[in-house]
Amino acid sequence: MRFAKLTTCLLLAAVTLAAATHNAQARGKHITNISDKHKLIDSRRPAAKVVGAAERSLRDLPPEKLAILNAQRMLARPDVRLAEDPFVHGRLDLPPLGTLEANAENLPDTWVMLRLLALLKSGYPGEGGLNNEVYHWLACLKPTAGHEWADVSLELLTLDALCRRDDAILSVFHEQANQRARAIVSSRTWSLAVTPEPGSVSVANQLHFLLARKCALANSWAEEIDASIVSALIKQHDADITAQEDPKRLWAAASTEIDSEHFRNVLLIAAILGVASADEALPRSERNNAGRVLRRLATRLPKDDAARDGWRCFNGDAIALLLAAGEDFCPAHVNKSAATLALSPGRLVFALPRPHNSHIAAGLRWLLCRSLGDKGMGREAVSLDDRDLVAATCMALIGSSGGLTCAGLPAMPWAETSVLYSSLEVLDLNDYYGYMVQTDLAIESASSWLLKQQEPDGKFFGIYRNVLGGHALAVHALLDAGVSRDNKALERAWKEFLNMVERDLPNAARGDQPGLPGGGPHNYSMSIALMTFQSYYEHEIRESGMYEATRFEAYHEARARLWPKIKPREQKLIAEISWRLSNADGFGWSYQLPEPKSPIPSPITTPPGKGDANPTTGETADARSRPREIIEELARRKREGKFPKRPEVPEQGVRHADNSNSQYSVLGIKAGMTLGAPIDFNTLAWEAERLIENFLSIGHAERPVDPSVNLTLDKLEQRRDDGYAPDDPNYLRRRARLQPYKIGGWAYYAGGAQTWGARENTVTGEDEDGYPTYRWPYTVAMTAAGVSSLAIIRDALLVSPVYDPELIGRIDDRIAGGVFGLGLKYPYSRDYFKLDAKQTESWIGGGEGHGMLYDMYSCERAGVLTRQNYFGRVEWYRDGADLLMKEQAKDGSWKAIDKHLCNTSWAILFLKRSAPYLATQQPRPKGPTTGK
Repeated sequence: MRFAKLTTCLLLAAVTLAAATHNAQARGKHITNISDKHKLIDSRRPAAKVVGAAERSLRDLPPEKLAILNAQRMLARPDVRLAEDPFVHGRLDLPPLGTLEANAENLPDTWVMLRLLALLKSGYPGEGGLNNEVYHWLACLKPTAGHEWADVSLELLTLDALCRRDDAILSVFHEQANQRARAIVSSRTWSLAVTPEPGSVSVANQLHFLLARKCALANSWAEEIDASIVSALIKQHDADITAQEDPKRLWAAASTEIDSEHFRNVLLIAAILGVASADEALPRSERNNAGRVLRRLATRLPKDDAARDGWRCFNGDAIALLLAAGEDFCPAHVNKSAATLALSPGRLVFALPRPHNSHIAAGLRWLLCRSLGDKGMGREAVSLDDRDLVAATCMALIGSSGGLTCAGLPAMPWAETSVLYSSLEVLDLNDYYGYMVQTDLAIESASSWLLKQQEPDGKFFGIYRNVLGGHALAVHALLDAGVSRDNKALERAWKEFLNMVERDLPNAARGDQPGLPGGGPHNYSMSIALMTFQSYYEHEIRESGMYEATRFEAYHEARARLWPKIKPREQKLIAEISWRLSNADGFGWSYQLPEPKSPIPSPITTPPGKGDANPTTGETADARSRPREIIEELARRKREGKFPKRPEVPEQGVRHADNSNSQYSVLGIKAGMTLGAPIDFNTLAWEAERLIENFLSIGHAERPVDPSVNLTLDKLEQRRDDGYAPDDPNYLRRRARLQPYKIGGWAYYAGGAQTWGARENTVTGEDEDGYPTYRWPYTVAMTAAGVSSLAIIRDALLVSPVYDPELIGRIDDRIAGGVFGLGLKYPYSRDYFKLDAKQTESWIGGGEGHGMLYDMYSCERAGVLTRQNYFGRVEWYRDGADLLMKEQAKDGSWKAIDKHLCNTSWAILFLKRSAPYLATQQPRPKGPTTGK
């Protein structure tokens, strides 16, 4: 009776919440008023008794089961949190289980297969969604002759997992699954070349061959498969290991600069030997030989998981391979409680599992790119970055269920498990809305404190009373906090803001800003002024479609709609500041605004002609059927070219320049561009070159990339016109390749002249493996500044008159490396931060305009503009926001940091990221955007 009541309570709550979400989304307006917003939240947030019931239902679950349940929920069920917020912690943008359609002419995508394999092995209960997914999968094309062993092994592993399930809802598919498996096995030529020192692709193929062979023989899908290839593999790997004297390397040819490929290959070879040693179809002598070589290979593993170049060895998706190798090979900290390692739920029971991604799925060629024509099941549904995270989560779930070759966990009962899923969703929603209320109240309290600092003339109390930058920052924060521009206090502040801009602009090239002895930061002031204009015209920007403008034509159409809505007096100021900021010389910015260059181009007030808007070549009907990413890429390729070469020496002469001023300049240019003002794109391309050149590296990591991004327009068009090579079934299944990139960050140094900060990393010693250790001159704030600047520049260059794909690729590498480096150094996390003024990167005190909140605002821009929930392993926003709210004084200010006006404004801007509009705002399209 108690279980039935709990079930009814939770399921009714889920239906009510879904209906509330649907009704609210139909309202057709944004809700910014704090009272109205919280009324809406109260209508959507689960009732206290429902939350209590959910907590009780989960209270006695062991962490391992809770982690597995949550991973299943996030992979199989729709995200119950609002779709309006693209920054929800743990968001997985996946079609719910059972909603994908079959395609008899193409294979299912690998993420679809991995999700099925993970759910089947982890005991996901039989229910309608799983039934539909299996039904559509079995109706798709099966991998036969010509397909890679990666496709065959994944298919057979999934068929094996399906046939092992004895629950009634899935047993109806057993005969069909067996027939499909026999057809696949009988179509193959079971042969494989064995070569010394194989590359990553060859090693992956070897593992796939053995996995497919094991499944085929264990299920009697084949009567016999020649074992001599397995023997040859064992012998060759034994010889390769014996030949190498250095236990840190597997092969002499392996790179010493980046070792992630080395360790991943060690895991792959370990899995090969582990599968062979447990294969009952092999003679006992061969199994024993494989086990002997496997134990020798174990010496190649590092002592712990503190891998120098990133997540690559033990945690996360690599656990599936570690367990495939057997218990004798696994490190001590990988055991039967692997779920707690691979699927750690973090501080909240419903947090998305975040595997420490070693890119095992990509290394196994189980990660595909978006298609140029293949319409296989799920091919167009998930972006490459999301595929990587989904694949890592699936691999971790497989590992937590015993590994690739095990029978898996027993099926869970649907009635009981659905209640637990609903309980997790209830707690998920309760925390989501509760945290939104908490941050909203902190923002409202801080904005109320700011308004109380206003004096009768519209200015704000403090040492920045007469300084444009400080005044503009306060107005910018109040507007972003939701204070209406019709508010009387804000009207007074806005009037004074315009007066200050007009006062300072004529003298902005000199260092004599009023209000600050010895000159002042005009560049900061004017850049913040543009951001303030952007906040003021937020409604008009949204209405124009500017935030969705990802193409050259769409951007200019949005400019033409937006610019006339800006008041003439303000048009003049915005245009001059934007044009002057973007007329730098490519060596960074200093405290003064660059001299004006004449004439200022007239902002676009009419959209481009229809002839300029056609994004593709070829037949119109063919163009309509293409994915949006391909259409946009082909449109950009028509503008392929190079920007003018960056000057060899600063044209403006030897001067101070730094990455702090430069960060705000790029933020200002972005705001001007968003408002439709004229900018010089050459300057942005030069700034990208400067940041790329002055990146301070401390190591390497890897990331999956789409191989087509490096194709020329001719090659892209050739792929479109050649019929997609119908005789080669692998041609359409383009695999993501793993690309190494440098990790690190930026110092205050700007690459110009007379700038503080070290240009090079300083070696201080060696670690236990003999690698150099560094005194990193890169800082948190400057690394965040570099990341946000490159993210802005990348989006801007994608809608510029010139498209340089090589430069875009180099920018992407530096953004990835900076985000990783920021995670290694991010100090505002619960694991690192201490309220200690002696910590150089985490100090509370400091003067107006710099210190901890300056750093945190820089990090907030980097996270939002790159759409990252994590910097490395750190959940940067939640940790930072928790810290800020803990330190906020009762009056709404931050007393520990002396109630500085700038610091309180920065705190508001940091916290505001968690408070999205609630009614109809949908996630912006994936890919570049010129929005905020």
